[in-house]
Amino acid sequence: DRDNIGKNLGRGVAIEVGGFALGPMISALTIGTFGLAAPFLILATILVVMVIAIARETILETAVEDQPDERFALDLLRIRPLAGAILIGVALYVMIGVFDPLWVVMMDDLDAPSWVGNAGVSIFGLPWILFATVGGTIAQKYGPFRISAFGLAIGACYMASYGFIGSPYVMLGVAVTQSALDALTVTGTGIAVAHAAPPQRQAGASGLLGGIQTLTGGIVALAAGSVYEHFGRGVAFGATGIVMFSLVCVGCLLAGPKLLRRPLH
Repeated sequence: DRDNIGKNLGRGVAIEVGGFALGPMISALTIGTFGLAAPFLILATILVVMVIAIARETILETAVEDQPDERFALDLLRIRPLAGAILIGVALYVMIGVFDPLWVVMMDDLDAPSWVGNAGVSIFGLPWILFATVGGTIAQKYGPFRISAFGLAIGACYMASYGFIGSPYVMLGVAVTQSALDALTVTGTGIAVAHAAPPQRQAGASGLLGGIQTLTGGIVALAAGSVYEHFGRGVAFGATGIVMFSLVCVGCLLAGPKLLRRPLH
């Protein structure tokens, strides 16, 4: 459904982040009353129901004659615009790889109330649930490369600012505004990959993006904790902003000026 890629991918992100935020809520509401096993049993039941529902759907896969011969998708990195889109998408997971493991530690160091640290990640995900579908539509209308690059360049500035904000409440407020901006812009990375990849390689390109992003997030999370411990908050978040901005710039260079313009239709 190439005419509605932005809307559809945006809706997918909204649902995905919604599930991410729902898990901690289920845990918080059930562990105290029913014990540690309760949230795992509930989530396992939800998964079984979803698998059964999906298995009953008839989904059109790639026709046999159009299926690629490549066993892996790494060859797609030779397509410069696709490699550029992936680099821009990697900037998002550099941000996530730093923000997720350090948020609670940072709040503790700032002597913030426990609710600020615990609620921060869920609150950060709320704008994604509300605005990601709109963000996908915006990216398709104005150009996924330029919208996602803009959002992550501003996101780099946000991340650098966390190294110097002294109040946990101000930091939480800033994080919510950043989350709203991200929801309205960074959905464009998936759309950019979809536009740059050949039609018969869509699944491989999407998997390549997700795999590289997740690997990056894990590596960055390991490094972020060490940098924070040895060099402090300012260096950890300042370096994050620099790395994000650099990835966005290189991604834009690979994409080329044509793809950074607003689409004609």
